[in-house]
Amino acid sequence: MEELLELKINKLESEANLIMVKYPYNKLFGIKYDGEILEAKVINEYLTEGEEGPIGVAEAGRHLAICGSICLAKEYNFNDSAYFLAIHAKLSRIDSKIENSDFFSLKTKAIFKGKRNAKIHGEIFSDSNELIFSVEIEYQIIQQNIFQKLFNKNLNTTIIQNNVSPYIKRKNLTNLIVSNKNAQGDYGKVLPHECEGHFENYPALPVAIVGNLFIDLGIKLFNKHTNNTFSKALIIDTEIKALRLAFSGEEVRFSTNLKSIISEDEVIITGEAKVEDEIVSTIEFKIKGCNY
Repeated sequence: MEELLELKINKLESEANLIMVKYPYNKLFGIKYDGEILEAKVINEYLTEGEEGPIGVAEAGRHLAICGSICLAKEYNFNDSAYFLAIHAKLSRIDSKIENSDFFSLKTKAIFKGKRNAKIHGEIFSDSNELIFSVEIEYQIIQQNIFQKLFNKNLNTTIIQNNVSPYIKRKNLTNLIVSNKNAQGDYGKVLPHECEGHFENYPALPVAIVGNLFIDLGIKLFNKHTNNTFSKALIIDTEIKALRLAFSGEEVRFSTNLKSIISEDEVIITGEAKVEDEIVSTIEFKIKGCNY
């Protein structure tokens, strides 16, 4: 399956070249565009421990954000590939069914196009065509020459040689402290090989990894709050903002807080990720315990 996926991706080099996010972070295949809606397929590779599937909210956001950026690249039709940075996403879980899915189908459509900002609507479906998540994602659009000027100090030409995709095998938070109302942990220093495909010569921690770490820490907080009553957790509504990129060499710390209690099995959690004292990302999500 993995060899087939790589073959399909290699055949889609033209689509991959439209954006700055490359394989293995970009694993879309079967891309189709009808002039308005862009469709693609993906085989998911990660599910946060304790989160109910068949795909996690952060990974759904990952694939839809990439699909949406290719859709926008088609819409804008620039002379060269550009950076489409996902800066704000709202995801809603539509179907709470828990079933295995060999692949997922994605659909995205531009709903706003400005000079430097754009927004898409997206949906992700199981292989049985069940709608799992819908999403709206806002992007900041930066041309390559501008990006290089803005982030020249973050240039890092380290050669990346991963034997396993860093999006399959990931680094966990350390120095965890979890109480009934908040939790925190250290990601430590962002290393270039943890950011393969995101972006060449400017490795930055992908928002999906940031989102997964928020969800993981939030589930730990939820389990502490509920005395480990539930075996799994559904992430229902999520809003995540990327205030800036966290580049290789920077150290990131995460924290989550119990914002409100809806019921004995449902709460709202907020979170922040910081580089030193600067907030680089925030999240708010509704989490519901289940014992399916």
